[in-house]
Amino acid sequence: MTKLKSLTLEIDKIEDLFVGPGVDVERLQLDAQRGMDDLMDELRAKRLPENIHTTIVFPDTSAEEGASPEQLQTLIDAYCRANIRRNRFQIQAIRREGLMEMFPATLLLIFTVFTSLVITKTSPFSDENNQLLIAGLGILSWVGMWRPLGALLYDWWEPHRDNRIYERMLRMQVSVQIGVG
Repeated sequence: MTKLKSLTLEIDKIEDLFVGPGVDVERLQLDAQRGMDDLMDELRAKRLPENIHTTIVFPDTSAEEGASPEQLQTLIDAYCRANIRRNRFQIQAIRREGLMEMFPATLLLIFTVFTSLVITKTSPFSDENNQLLIAGLGILSWVGMWRPLGALLYDWWEPHRDNRIYERMLRMQVSVQIGVG
């Protein structure tokens, strides 16, 4: 049995689903973010269900502008597909940059390891100074590797997670409700 997650999104007009933050003086309202971002936030905060049903609530029929649930679904699908595509490019760019940054970081790592080995074998300074120098080189190598490893291991995860949510939203069922009820 698959779970069905029900979400309710109250918006004043269709544009509020996709248009960014703004101030509407007539409504005396500040839209902090798009309605789609509200859905994303709610889905990020909870475990992803298999099935999602979203009810979009409009205050009256004029706000709906004649959009059927199928038309809203088409708009939402287009929005999700565009963001999936953008996130895939972002993941590719993050991985490419991580790999490019890995080359100088690896050279730094080789240099610090080699220098540490030379210091260990030759002991040019007192034992305390040798240990401090080797520890400093170890820190330098970790700092040099931090950014490329972070990019390759972690930085791609957020757009990947968002794509999983967008893919679920592509399969979500949409219904329209007029008025609070």
